[in-house]
Amino acid sequence: MKKVLFTLAASVLFTTIVSANNNPKSPVSMAAYKTADAEGVKLVVVNSVAENVTVKIKDANGRVIFTDVIRNEEKFTRKYVFAPELKNNDYTIEVANSQGTASQSVTL
Repeated sequence: MKKVLFTLAASVLFTTIVSANNNPKSPVSMAAYKTADAEGVKLVVVNSVAENVTVKIKDANGRVIFTDVIRNEEKFTRKYVFAPELKNNDYTIEVANSQGTASQSVTL
């Protein structure tokens, strides 16, 4: 039952974020949400073409604390686990390809 609720919540969130990021100049869409165990963030990305996507996680001051490059994927899911000292903060997850950028704020 917990898995069904989690999947339902994720799909509703993803649908909301995809429609919010529906920018013709930015054919990359994303949804980021806190994991069920509250240890980190799960990121779901839909890239309109199979090209490199750069994922940046920024703190509340705009400093990049982590960068990840996903190579030639149209769709992918990643889980990013945060160290205990990084919890209870606000973060911005930024996803960019050659066409544009999408971002979302997440609180851990």
